[in-house]
Amino acid sequence: MKKVVTGLLAMFFFANFVSAQEDPEKALSKADKALAAYSQNLDPSNSDGKLKEAVQLIDFASSADINKGKVRTWQTKGEIYNALADKDLTNMIKNPDFVPEFPNAPVVAAESFFKAIELATKKYETKDAVKGLSEASGKLNNIGNSQIKRADYAVHSIHS
Repeated sequence: MKKVVTGLLAMFFFANFVSAQEDPEKALSKADKALAAYSQNLDPSNSDGKLKEAVQLIDFASSADINKGKVRTWQTKGEIYNALADKDLTNMIKNPDFVPEFPNAPVVAAESFFKAIELATKKYETKDAVKGLSEASGKLNNIGNSQIKRADYAVHSIHS
């Protein structure tokens, strides 16, 4: 039974991903909705699929030329990757020996917010991007401190 449910979920996500690839603008909207569904769930660990879906969609949407010049693209990408970093940080609090699954998530978030600031033309767009960047910098600090404690000194480029 578990295999059937897992198979159906995989087909659903694949179908969503394939249909989103046809239209990068729709992928952007779907990524935003998937993040909202993940964030609104009282138990985010039960909605990991939504977060993974959001990552796939935003990575596709942000790589499309039609979306590269939109503040919304980069703001959404930053928010999604901040959510990934939050997930890792929560697990690190629960288990100090936890190794982050997405150690570069706050780096991607910060880069995305920098891009959003570059493209912003309205005051609220700049304000939202700066707020997201501030959150990402705190997450970078926490994950960096964790890596120092574990003596994990691997160099992670901000432009990888």
